Formats: sequence, structure tokens, C-alpha cells
Amino acid sequence: MINNEYTLTNHLVANIDKYFPECDILIARDEPIYGYLSNLGVPDLIYRSKNNTIYNIEVKFLNFQNSGRNACTTRTKHRKKVIQQALKYQRLIAVKYGISLRDVIPCVFTNDPGLRGKKGVISKSFIN
Repeated sequence: MINNEYTLTNHLVANIDKYFPECDILIARDEPIYGYLSNLGVPDLIYRSKNNTIYNIEVKFLNFQNSGRNACTTRTKHRKKVIQQALKYQRLIAVKYGISLRDVIPCVFTNDPGLRGKKGVISKSFIN
């Protein structure tokens, strides 16, 4: 059962070929981009594709059990934040590996089937 971000991430890693078939090798999972600088944030998953493109995948579990205005506002904030994180880590990964921004693909994976990504961000949702 997918009921938190940890289980959602595990599901994605186990089924990466279903959601991101171009991903080949897991480079990093929950590791700071610069080992000693965790203050820059920690990307969830970094994969290398078969054509050597880097996929930065940010995972976010959204709680749909709660309802009401506060719950709706919280989900909206989390949707925006996960997209911002994917774009931020795209830049940091490109600098770290000395590659072009075009070679780092920012991605978002959530349990929200209605999530629409920003231009340039690939959005995928958990499929039961």
C-alpha cells in the first residue's frame, strides 16, 4: 500500500521502467548533490538514461485523506514546491557534472493523477 513518500519512492524504484522507461542506472538516492553540503537540498532520485541523459526525479506524496480549505492549500503548496525543487536540482546537477541544462531532465512523481508540470518538467503519477 502506498501511504507515504517512502513507499511511493520504493514503488517508483521497483517499477522505474514502467514510469520512466528511458532510465537505466540509479546514480543516487536521497544523497546531497555535494556530499558535504546538505543545506543545498537532497534530490530524491537521480538516474542516468541509456543515452547518458540525467533524470532528476523528485517524489512527493500528497495527502488526499484530509479535506477542507487548509488541506487543499497544503496540497497546492506541495505541488508547487516539488516542481521548484526539480528545477533547482536540475541546475545544481548540471553544475556538478559539468553538463548542459538540456542534459538534465527534471521530473516529478506523485500520487496525484491531476498534477500538471511546468514547461520543461516531466510529471508522472502513481498508477494502481
